[in-house]
Amino acid sequence: MFIRDPTIRRLKRAIDEINQVLEQPIPPGENGKSAYELAVDNGFIGTIQEWLDSLVGTDGIQGLQGDKGEEGSAENSLTTRFDETYSPIYYLGDAQPNSSESDSVWRIKRIDASDQKQVVTLFADGNNNFDNCWDDRLILNYS
Repeated sequence: MFIRDPTIRRLKRAIDEINQVLEQPIPPGENGKSAYELAVDNGFIGTIQEWLDSLVGTDGIQGLQGDKGEEGSAENSLTTRFDETYSPIYYLGDAQPNSSESDSVWRIKRIDASDQKQVVTLFADGNNNFDNCWDDRLILNYS
């Protein structure tokens, strides 16, 4: 299976890992001691409330000012829509913040996960331009 889109590839890998974990039977564990019981075993004398109160310390000193972060790119400040209504066909759209879903300012992908061996990602109009309307995602041509 070859998936070109790195985001979808990571999503598919995460889903596969989750499914592997979910397929494993989980045996019941033994009940252990509470943190309070462990504290008493290690010499704490007092009630649970006194122990809880002992966990709160004084405020520390203010740390140093951190370095200024890198300037964000337009790619990182996009509004995203994800439509999973028609699963296993998904639609992923990006546009500038506060864009209307009826404006032709969206970059839209159709993600077809119906074949468990290969996820196919196609762009609306066959390109990654921000020139489509999110509301029209179901009737756009994808290639």
